[in-house]
Amino acid sequence: MDDPAGEEHCRQVALKKDKQMKPLTLLPVLCAALMAPNARAEETNAPALIVYTVPSMRIRAGQSGLPVIAALWSDGRIVWSQSRTNGGPPYQQGRFAPEKLTSLLDKLERKNVFKDAAQFRPNFGVDAGYMTIVIAEGRRRLRLDSWHEFFERNTNLVATAGGITTLQGARREDMLREQPEPYRRLRNTWSEIRQAVEALIPKTGEPYEGTIPIPAK
Repeated sequence: MDDPAGEEHCRQVALKKDKQMKPLTLLPVLCAALMAPNARAEETNAPALIVYTVPSMRIRAGQSGLPVIAALWSDGRIVWSQSRTNGGPPYQQGRFAPEKLTSLLDKLERKNVFKDAAQFRPNFGVDAGYMTIVIAEGRRRLRLDSWHEFFERNTNLVATAGGITTLQGARREDMLREQPEPYRRLRNTWSEIRQAVEALIPKTGEPYEGTIPIPAK
């Protein structure tokens, strides 16, 4: 014999129980989303170290954003461009050993690079393109701006503290050795950082199409 009242009671109990269970079933999903280790780079803070180019005024007029060469986060994430000189898309993403970035920053700190960062004056001409290296990791801050990599692709040119000049038969290394000490230190620090970053770029990666935040100056 059917019992409508009993059936209705069971249905109400089931609905009540279902309403109580739904928030609990969402909890693991929310936790997983918050703790996901593969969060996209644009969803995090700005990178601890970034190398990017600032094109000349003529080229810059038709571009949006700055072409990034490589961006490294303290947790081991890295985004890099296929072009190691001009930067820009297409980008790849991957991971590196975080302790290697820490080792680089510690080494620079022992050399008082961050303490003396003010001595590294920008080295580029008016309206010209140049490259920038920014380190923004806690109290360790550094910004280097220089155009020498662009011009020294030409084997007959050298970027000195006073501008771009031809070698005229001289060796580039010899001419740089005669430059003022602050400029020589800028070039040495620049080379050290660039070589270290290049060594941290993985051989392969996955496509990356997100934004890359530029650290505050």
